[in-house]
Amino acid sequence: MSNTIDTMIDPNDAVLLLIDHQSGLFQLVRDIELSVLRSNVTALAKISRHNQDG
Repeated sequence: MSNTIDTMIDPNDAVLLLIDHQSGLFQLVRDIELSVLRSNVTALAKISRHNQDG
């Protein structure tokens, strides 16, 4: 029997890196609303922190 992979990314073997997300740099993004971008980045940071702690 072969080994199967249950998920594409193993949470125990993955890293999320958010680099230098300053408000001024957010202004340069044109393909998504600033408020949506900020919410998405904040949510990713919170989710990654939650998974790291728990």
